[in-house]
Formats: sequence, structure tokens, C-alpha cells
Amino acid sequence: CCQLPISSSELHLRHTGAPTAGASLKPARPSSASLEQTPVKMAQTARNAKPRARKGSGSSGSGGDSKLNVRREGVKSTDVGSESYHLLLVLGLPASCTVSQIQQHFRESAPLQVQMLTDWGTQQPRRAACVALTSNAAIRHATAVGEIGGAQICVCGAAGTAQAHKALSSSMSTAMREKLRTLEERIVKAIGVSPLPSSIAHVLRCSQYDVVSVAVEEALRTLASGKVKRPTQLFESHLLKRRKADSGAVWIRRVNGLPLPIAPTLRLRQLLEGLDWAKMPAEGKLRGIMADKSFKLGLSTKAWGRNNNGPYTPFAFKEDTGVWDAASIVHRHHELWEAASALIAAIDPAYHWTSVQFNRNFRGSLHRDDKDASYQVATAFGDYTGGELRVHGKDGIIDVNTRDRFVRFDGRFLHEVLPYEGTRYSVIYFQLEPPWSVDLTSTEEGT
Repeated sequence: CCQLPISSSELHLRHTGAPTAGASLKPARPSSASLEQTPVKMAQTARNAKPRARKGSGSSGSGGDSKLNVRREGVKSTDVGSESYHLLLVLGLPASCTVSQIQQHFRESAPLQVQMLTDWGTQQPRRAACVALTSNAAIRHATAVGEIGGAQICVCGAAGTAQAHKALSSSMSTAMREKLRTLEERIVKAIGVSPLPSSIAHVLRCSQYDVVSVAVEEALRTLASGKVKRPTQLFESHLLKRRKADSGAVWIRRVNGLPLPIAPTLRLRQLLEGLDWAKMPAEGKLRGIMADKSFKLGLSTKAWGRNNNGPYTPFAFKEDTGVWDAASIVHRHHELWEAASALIAAIDPAYHWTSVQFNRNFRGSLHRDDKDASYQVATAFGDYTGGELRVHGKDGIIDVNTRDRFVRFDGRFLHEVLPYEGTRYSVIYFQLEPPWSVDLTSTEEGT
């Protein structure tokens, strides 16, 4: 399947009735009136409208797009996929293609949302995905691509060409085409507009069947109230809302942590590579296949009950929790402790860390460290490829390259390590209790 360019001017004209005239226009939500316009009225609007240049806009040529960063235009992750013309249908993906591959392929257009699609009839993978973006600039950048995993892809937008429609039809089973036709007929009958507006048709093809079925039923119930003035907008709104909710988290971007200082990193790496991991303490040992080898030094906590004994004592910071400073274990492995201390002192000297976790080939799944009292400092080194730290934050997903680098992140957000090949060491500094209960430096006494 061939790559199909989609011009932002086509998209903007179709949904707002205004020409772009070479300017990089900020996407605008179509008005209710424009959604209900006939093709004749849209053409008249386009002829009569005057192009408006936006401050700071440049040529629409491809020269400046290669360094485009849509995040600088003030878009938010919540804007992803909020308009039908910000959805791209990607066809012809290799059978082994993953969401991460697609995210990396379209990274210059991030933030974005990716959903792998299944056939409505067979429930088998369609070798297709919906990529939701935020702006015309992002759309223009995303369509200037050709291959993923060695396979030639086809990118279809709301204003697709006849060639795109042919490629799209060939990607669907007979059963899916029949289900699609039935849904389209129901919508056409409900809104009284034929043929079905391309914006709605496009959202249907970019969604899963159970999602659009629910959205259509919701819109029909609302329409039955008799209070709806713009039925086309009603259906499009329900479809977009349901599709977005079903498509998972928004992927923000991939970033690089700050470089680790050479000398203390080399010292710590040499100690870990020469370590007899079998003799390391049981504290911090991860279960099952989460890591080849792992252990922890420093403060430890565990659930606390009346019958507890041994080194743990009640923890003032958290109820029903016991705490132990593990000083004897730290003393036994003082060389490793001192090397880890030297590294954190070099990269974040003000950080009040209480504990440090050492891992070899950590493969832990998605989790959160809800016992933490503050952020973590994550580092990694070794001979490996991949293995980014993925953090599911409040605005979406950020992937962080931590190889020979460090990053501060809050482990109380869900996070995981992406697949990698090779030997990966990770050293994670974290805080189980805050540095003070009352900051005496903020009192008259001062201490």
C-alpha cells in the first residue's frame, strides 16, 4: 500500500470552510453551522473568505516541518483526537508491529494516541491502527512517512483520496463492510443527510465496533428527545468521545535523562559486575522473573502487627508499618554503599534518599511504589539496547532513556521498563520517609 499525503488545506476547508493560503493554521473546532453546510454552501464560503495569517506562521512547505515540535505550539494532551480530522488511519502494518513502534515512528507529531484495530467481522487484527493527533501541523508531519518495520504503510485522513478509500476497503472483511454499511444507514436516516458526512464516516473506520455501537445508540437516544438542533454534530461528538476513551493513554514523547558523571558511575558499575549476587541481602529481592538479581541497602519497611519482633520498630511516618535502618547490612557492604553514595552526591546532592535498590536485568511489569515519600532518582548502565523507563503520568506517557543517564521521577505514578536486549544494571535511589516532620529552619529557633 502506498503512502498517501493529506493536505492540511483540504482538512481545514472541509471542516471550517476557510482556506489556509499557505499559513500554518491553528486547528479550530468546526462550528455547528459548518457541520450542517451543504457542499455548495461550503464552496461559496471558501470563495468569499479572506485568508488570515496567524502570528508567527510560516510557509506551509516542508522545509520547516522537519524540526517541527508541536508541543511548542501550546497543544495539550487533552486535545488529542478531539476532532475527526485529527485522526489518521494507518494501514498495511507488519503483523508483528507494536504500539511502541508506531509511537516512535510518529514521534515528531506527538503528543499522540495509538490504538491497534481489529476487524469488526472476524475479530482478527486488521494490521491497522488509529493515530490520534492534536493539530493540522501534526497531521501534515505524520503523513510524510512511508515505512514501519520494513512494510510500506498507507495513511488515510478524513479527506482521503479515492486511492486511500480503495486501500481502506481492501483492509476490511466482508462481514465488517456489512456492519459498517448498516451503521452508516442508521446514522444517515437519523440525521437526514445523504451521503454520510465524511467526518463521521472517518471516525467509524478509526474505531472498534463495540465502541461505535455504543456511541450510536447514545446519540439515537439523545436525538429521540427532540431537543437536538445539530444531529450531525451530535453523532460526531459521541463517536469521538467514545473512541478517545477506548484508545488508552496519550503518549507524550521520548526524552533523554541527564548524563551520569564518568568516574563514580564506572566505580559503581565495576563493583556490580564483579559482585557475588548470591551473597547479597534478601531485603529488596524481587520475586519471580522480575529481575535476574536484585537487593536493597538502607531503610526498609514492612507491615506491622502486635506480634512483630526483630529489628523492625513502629514507623511514625506510616500507620501499621514497621521500619528498620538496616545499619548492620549497610556496614557489611560498605564499599558498595559508599560507591552508591558518591554517585548520588554527584548528580543530586540535595536529595534526601533513604534507600537504594540494585537490579541486574530488571523486567518488572507496570507498577507503582506507593510507599515512597518523595521522588526517585533512576539510573541505568550496561551493554543493552532499549529498556527505556516508561512513566504513566498525569498528562500521559513519557519514555525516558536512562542508559548511562539519570532522571528524577515520581514512582507513585505507574511506571515500567520497556523491553530490551543485553545486560542492564539499574540503581534506583528512593525515599521512604521525609527529611523532617517540622522544618526547624523555618522557625525562630532555627534548630
